[in-house]
Amino acid sequence: MAESLSYHSYNNVFTGDNFISNSHDETIGEANLQSDNSSNSVYSLMIRNITPKIKAGDTIQIELFISGYGIPQKNKLIISWSSSYVIDKINAGFYTTFNSEPRQIDPAGIIYDFPQSNFAISTLGYEPADYGLPFVITERAFNGIPPLWLRINTVKTAPSGDYDISFIFTYGDDQNMSQDYKTTQFHVMSNWEKNEQWLTILAVVIAALSLLASAVVSIWELIINLRKKGLSSRNKPVK
Repeated sequence: MAESLSYHSYNNVFTGDNFISNSHDETIGEANLQSDNSSNSVYSLMIRNITPKIKAGDTIQIELFISGYGIPQKNKLIISWSSSYVIDKINAGFYTTFNSEPRQIDPAGIIYDFPQSNFAISTLGYEPADYGLPFVITERAFNGIPPLWLRINTVKTAPSGDYDISFIFTYGDDQNMSQDYKTTQFHVMSNWEKNEQWLTILAVVIAALSLLASAVVSIWELIINLRKKGLSSRNKPVK
């Protein structure tokens, strides 16, 4: 069963699929907006790299979550990669959130502002203790979609090696700003790595055939030696 999501946020209600105008309710369904106090908000990025090792031409898949508490008045997420030569400049891929349609990725990088509604409190399936803190929307996936879902296409000519993707999240208000920085790494396999399994199997087969050939030669030499000895004993004069 698909998860549902409803919350009030600045005259809008997010139901999981569409925003609906609503200027009266402060709490809708199973989530509500936190008090708007950005000076007390604190957040940390959580990066889930689904494809740490790829072949050139594959798609990098990354899910991003943001954990913390509070409503920042302003925010900005910057995503960049250590080498632009790895990214497909014609079709760099797309990113999506659980409240937006897929958007094309700029080969130079991504800049994204999370709606304030994404920092609302969600009690869906979780009731914190008196001393605990509730879930924030950006800490979980809804309908299988994380707060930010990246699909980055690489070129088939991408050089092998390790590459970094950097995430910088800046948030707060005009007086107080905070920032969190995370990186994740992906590895483009070399030709050897791509064929390593088959090359290893081939090496094992060659080694086995070499041992078999060596054993056959040894047995053949033993047969020849025994035959020579047999002939030699027959040719000895009888005393």
